[in-house]
Amino acid sequence: MTFEEGDQVTRTESNPPNMELQAGEALREVLAKAKDEGRLTHGIYECATLLGKDPDSVLLCFLADNSLGDVALHMHFTLIEAFCWENEIRLMKVEGHQELVKILSDVNDNTPAVPNSEGQTAPVNPHEFCCITLQCQHEAEKETALETLLEYYRVMSDVTPYPLVTLNK
Repeated sequence: MTFEEGDQVTRTESNPPNMELQAGEALREVLAKAKDEGRLTHGIYECATLLGKDPDSVLLCFLADNSLGDVALHMHFTLIEAFCWENEIRLMKVEGHQELVKILSDVNDNTPAVPNSEGQTAPVNPHEFCCITLQCQHEAEKETALETLLEYYRVMSDVTPYPLVTLNK
């Protein structure tokens, strides 16, 4: 069974109405915590490098919706999807690219920016946060938000190979 690009899976009996909302909130929390702990890699090339060198360290891979309409980006996404599929890495799609940028970058005057090597902030490249990998936790404690996100993945992966999580404002 294949899905055309842009097709979304509607609610099923196994997908309660608030499950996607909970998954979006859990994703925000997981990304913020992982960012603070230095367990995130972002950027197409950086993520591809990590996936190629140490795929066992990757817990989840996230691809933003391709709302930028970039053909080259779509090709990179296809290659990353194939790699994740072959290496049994969980992959989720994230709808709400601007929200993703806000979560992962420093926001100054509503203009997303990231610190450069000199500690100054520079405008964010829209492609910078299109691909994100979340590396495994080092400590044994379990995160409730991560468990919620993984449960959503488990339930939705029975319906679609790459579950979609929506980040609402």
